[in-house]
Amino acid sequence: MNLINAFKNSTPNVKLEHGDGGITCISTLGQTEHEYVYSDVLVFSEWFSDIESATFSLLCRNGTSISIAFFYFDANKTKIDSKIHPSNQMISFNPPEGTVYFRLALRVYGPTEDLLIAMPSGNNESVLAMMTAYNSFNYCAPEIEKKASFCNKTPLILLETLFCDTETNISAITKYLSYFKGLIGLVAKQDYKNFAWLIHVSSDKGRAIDEIRKSIERLQLQGNTILNIYDHPADGYKNEHETHIDRLRRPNSTYPELREKIFTSALSAAGIAPEKISPEQLLIRVAIDDDDFISPHYFSKIVELAVQEAKDLDEENPQTVIGINRIWTTYLTPGGNSVVHDVVFSRMMTGCKFSVGRGMIPLTPYAIHERFEDVQNIAGRSIPHKIFKLEKPIFSYNRHGGNYSNQNKKSYYDEHIGTYQFKNHEELITFIENF
Repeated sequence: MNLINAFKNSTPNVKLEHGDGGITCISTLGQTEHEYVYSDVLVFSEWFSDIESATFSLLCRNGTSISIAFFYFDANKTKIDSKIHPSNQMISFNPPEGTVYFRLALRVYGPTEDLLIAMPSGNNESVLAMMTAYNSFNYCAPEIEKKASFCNKTPLILLETLFCDTETNISAITKYLSYFKGLIGLVAKQDYKNFAWLIHVSSDKGRAIDEIRKSIERLQLQGNTILNIYDHPADGYKNEHETHIDRLRRPNSTYPELREKIFTSALSAAGIAPEKISPEQLLIRVAIDDDDFISPHYFSKIVELAVQEAKDLDEENPQTVIGINRIWTTYLTPGGNSVVHDVVFSRMMTGCKFSVGRGMIPLTPYAIHERFEDVQNIAGRSIPHKIFKLEKPIFSYNRHGGNYSNQNKKSYYDEHIGTYQFKNHEELITFIENF
């Protein structure tokens, strides 16, 4: 059900213009002003049949200046409580006890013009389905995809990033989005330009999707980036039995059939057909987590290493795996400070390992084992592995959390070369750009 139709009236400062594509909201408020635009009083059970799974989302083209307020009333239409929620987020909630009626209000901040596309309501499954159909990324992503173009005469980097996968905590998503915007800025500064960045984001993260899309467009990365939107299964991942945090929180990178599904989808959107790859084309597959950083020379250096090792590739051994063991290990504290260790690391983490193939799509980086000396990774047993120690780091492996000891990776240091400290991750990015 679409609650957007509950908004019928305008105010002198906020005009609502109804059209086929939704409601255009035009505000002439001052920069520091806000105003509410109210719906009629509605019967709660008519819009949310199951109180235990009540869910909604206000989908906007931009959404940065509009949020949605809920007012709850009892049987006598006496107000019980009220809550304000952000737009472009899937919100599941429990109404206050005794709720019979409710009223909505658009809370509009400052001067703005935005398109209110839809406000699906119901249970988690039905709202997710409507978000997939209506969310503003579905109006914008094709524009990005049509511009994507890659060269088949030089090595092509296939970069993957999975943003926040099953995370639902808004504060956590906002935090990781701030780091991811930093990564987007660093990708835009790469001195090697033949790459396809496949960014996977689930359809329930509407606001993050819009922010990512805006960053892609602002930094003119449309020609290299595919924003690949996927749905979570309605009945969940059935992974409650798992004990490893990655398999619980990041199933779309840790379960082979799931990561293959989203990769294939993104590859198709990029216009890259595996069967049409030239026999001489060199492809490099690498993944970077949504909160890690890279130097502007990251792409050019992994291409240099790939070309060097590709000399030994042939029909019998068409692919190889490469690791980089000199990295920055960065500890990001809740207060914003960054402590950076320049180290030789004994494990090959996501971002410092990649696969290289000639005339083929090589092994997914998510299947490359952290310890190259091990043969536990069956998919990579017959593939040569080689580690390089660089003259200086090109990758920052970022660690988070208030409990420093739990995040400390010193047991994996083979050599500690230097230490740096910064007030925030913006200073850290500037350091990485100029190191």
